[in-house]
Amino acid sequence: MKVLIINTVAKSGSTGKICYDLYSELKKNGHDCCLAFGRGHIDPSVEHFKIGNYFDIYEHLFESRILDNCGLASRRATRKFLNFIEEYKPDVVNIHNIHGYYINFPVLFDYLKKIII
Repeated sequence: MKVLIINTVAKSGSTGKICYDLYSELKKNGHDCCLAFGRGHIDPSVEHFKIGNYFDIYEHLFESRILDNCGLASRRATRKFLNFIEEYKPDVVNIHNIHGYYINFPVLFDYLKKIII
């Protein structure tokens, strides 16, 4: 089974540790997994996709605070992530935290509604 795990961070903080442990257990049981996250870094040996960069995060933060667009910015980073999902073709998308100025959640949800997972 191909599993894509989405979280704000990878391997740090409570949800980051949960996601990393889930990733590790799935890998140990022979599943193909990928961790997608918006903040921080992870060991290159872990199959991962970094959503956006520092510029994208600060742009999202600015739009959220000034234009009241929380969760509605990061359009470019989200499009790149959706292209990755198209290529990766996961069987399951496991979403943990999607707040944190790194992803446009309506665009993500609209995309996930269109594909069968």
